[in-house]
Amino acid sequence: MKRALAVFLALVLALSLASCGRQNANNSNAGNNTNNTNNTNNTNDVPPEPVADTDYVIRIYSDSNTTEKTKWLSEKAAKAGFKVSMDDNTVISIGAQAIQQAAEKQDGDILFGFSEMQWIQLLKGNYEGISLLEWSPSWAGKVGEYSFSGKAYGLSLHSVAMICRTDKKGTNGEEIKLQHWADIADSGFTWYRQGRIGGTTNVNINNAILYPFTDPSSPAGGISVEGWKALWRYCAEGICTGDLYGFDPLNRGDVQVSAFPMSRFSERIAAAAE
Repeated sequence: MKRALAVFLALVLALSLASCGRQNANNSNAGNNTNNTNNTNNTNDVPPEPVADTDYVIRIYSDSNTTEKTKWLSEKAAKAGFKVSMDDNTVISIGAQAIQQAAEKQDGDILFGFSEMQWIQLLKGNYEGISLLEWSPSWAGKVGEYSFSGKAYGLSLHSVAMICRTDKKGTNGEEIKLQHWADIADSGFTWYRQGRIGGTTNVNINNAILYPFTDPSSPAGGISVEGWKALWRYCAEGICTGDLYGFDPLNRGDVQVSAFPMSRFSERIAAAAE
């Protein structure tokens, strides 16, 4: 059965949630089960409340799905009296993959996570097979500017930070000052660069490098030629170690500076400590 997905939450480097509204088939005639002996003109008659399907499993597609987060959410849902199903990042690791699976499998109730750019694509209908429903939650006014009114609402920001080590394998105590991300190429230090273009974090890193070079008059995609050269240099002169993210090569001492999504930082710190 094809399900319609309604977007609850979204945003720039933000966790987001999307949900689908679906009427319980067992209760579709709930409002018609009135006693024919009653006075049909009685305006005080109130249809019975729909009965929740306690066996229903809410299917979630997300890219904010580390093993720890997935376990935590499942446990919290169980305590609250309902069931959820969400693949962890050993199955789904990037936003585009999660959205594509939701579109293909047609078994999703909620979309959660993703970047602002991916939400814009969703809202524009760029993904066939996903039908978004309008919905305004009671807390819609509490999310500030991070929202698409009636469609998507930001839950939290996930920043991608430039981090460095300051010991002898790092900057040896020297401070790094950058006006913007592209300046790392002139910092005099070695840096990790991602090994692929795809993925929410990688796209956001590339966007951060290109943003200062925004030029609407440029025929090169609205970015000046200098901007594309800066991105090329960042990639060409950076060190790719084959790691998915930049914390591990920084921890090993392969590079002195690296970019890393802060939502996974405590997880990697704990792993490094072990």
